[in-house]
Amino acid sequence: MEVKTGLGATGSDFEIRLQVNKVLGAPSPSSSGLGRGGGGGRLGGPHPGSPGAPLIDDLTVTIPLPADVRNLSEIRPSKGDASFNPGDKFLEWYIPAKELSGGTSYFGLRCTVVGPLTGEDNDGFDPNGFGFGTDYTFDGPYQSAPVAKAAQN
Repeated sequence: MEVKTGLGATGSDFEIRLQVNKVLGAPSPSSSGLGRGGGGGRLGGPHPGSPGAPLIDDLTVTIPLPADVRNLSEIRPSKGDASFNPGDKFLEWYIPAKELSGGTSYFGLRCTVVGPLTGEDNDGFDPNGFGFGTDYTFDGPYQSAPVAKAAQN
């Protein structure tokens, strides 16, 4: 498993890459039919769940998240399904067994993090990412020439 953080235009994305190797073991003497008694005691090939044909169930990956993470606005798994509950502080990624077929399988999960709310000044930080900032003060006068007051009767 590989985890990369600080991705995306604002650095608020992270990515998890997962490689699953289905290792096929060498057949044991009891599964080849030649072990006990020397005769062909079993018919057929290796049975599921044996070293000759390993059985892989569904895969669930649990990713703990830091306390600063308030929410995940986008969760994009390449395969399977991912869920996040903000109260739990972890992300759960479920990959069904049918996706795990073959020798080696590669999977990816990319998320966008929404951080904590802060009440302090962020020096013009724009939460929308457009670079406009949030400070709209203008020090110049509203009009270039003073306006004469109208005479009141």
